[in-house]
Amino acid sequence: METEKNIVILGAGFAGLRVALDLEHAGVQREGYHVVLVDHATHHLYTPLLYEVASVFLDGIPEKERFCMQQGVAVDLQGGALRQRLRHTRVIDGTVAGIDPKQHCALIEDHAPIPYEYCVVALGSVVEDFGIPGIREHAYFFKTMHDAMRIHERIHELVRRKEAGKEVLVSIVIGGGGPAGVELAGELVTFCRRTCKRFQLSQVDFTITIVEASNRLLASLDATLSVWARERLERFGVVVHLDTCVKAVKKGSVVIAPRPLRDGETADNLLCTIAHDKEEKIEADLFVWSGGIRASEVVKQMPFLHDVKGRIDAEGSLLVQGEERVFVAGDAAALIDPVTSRVVPALAQTSIHEGSLVARNIVHAIRNEPYEQYRFPFLAYVVPVAGKYAFAQFGRFHFRGRIVWFLHRLIDLKYFISILPFFSALALWWRGWKVYVQND
Repeated sequence: METEKNIVILGAGFAGLRVALDLEHAGVQREGYHVVLVDHATHHLYTPLLYEVASVFLDGIPEKERFCMQQGVAVDLQGGALRQRLRHTRVIDGTVAGIDPKQHCALIEDHAPIPYEYCVVALGSVVEDFGIPGIREHAYFFKTMHDAMRIHERIHELVRRKEAGKEVLVSIVIGGGGPAGVELAGELVTFCRRTCKRFQLSQVDFTITIVEASNRLLASLDATLSVWARERLERFGVVVHLDTCVKAVKKGSVVIAPRPLRDGETADNLLCTIAHDKEEKIEADLFVWSGGIRASEVVKQMPFLHDVKGRIDAEGSLLVQGEERVFVAGDAAALIDPVTSRVVPALAQTSIHEGSLVARNIVHAIRNEPYEQYRFPFLAYVVPVAGKYAFAQFGRFHFRGRIVWFLHRLIDLKYFISILPFFSALALWWRGWKVYVQND
């Protein structure tokens, strides 16, 4: 019996979905191949807007609120408009258990092994807690739709308690001053301002704090954006702790301390306001952790070479090192940029580029053509911070203001158009705009 010629894609995030869409467009089904897309979620999540879901101000029926909040960021994988673009792709709702490269099959929980001619590992990443005591028990993570909804519900619970006189001060602490932490802090500022007007509260009833282990916010971007972000957040009352790490998380509080000194440093080099040998406990009615990511356990256990964060070592073609039929893309891939000697950053835009390359190289493999190598793209960054305002970095150029915020919204629309029929994409974007803009 002839084995099915499957192209199995593990994960329907930015990279995995891009592979599936591009293979569909390339018409691999006409060459006898079947594309199989596996993901444990029933939707494709547009994570750049999760901060909006977590902090949007809504005042209505809870069930309707939840529906509205998800409509602007989640795209149904099993039906709806996306299926018009994936007509020949089989979508399986399942949890990936591993891969057997010797038998050429993907292992799915509660499902028969799926044989493959080519396999793509695009399983994304999970939250890195660095072993900090209490973080798994008491922190709110900020990675999935479920995480964003939990944060949203906790914030509204705290507002109701404050309105009822059960809270003296609502204290929100964010661990991590990267783009996710900065965006969430900025959005919470405008949420609190609107809440104060709605419930006749004072802004001094709310405190928002960012704890960042490096010496500036947005450490992966140029220093200019770091300065702008800090100035804007502090102008709105956000407390920023730099060179400060989270030592422990407890119920209702967070213990912070100066970060460990590097070789050649002294305590005077740190911007942390806490004495070097001291710790400080700060109140935290809500502690959100956005301090880092790592490969998932299932990716780390796959029989391939991995880096220190568990990501799979990739060649320039995005083939897994030492393999001929397995590719890796997105956050699960450890692809080294020869210019910086660092792993390509875990961004939506890099995942999309990698997914496109993987799809092209699978087509090349089917047609016995040479593989393409990854061309490190020009990366542009846009970070919205507090209301209809954003910062942008395009190479050496930096911009800020309302126009940049509107550009950010157009980038969202551009992505939806890339995965959905035009009018479906426009409708999705507009639904999200109507809900999320209320908080800006």
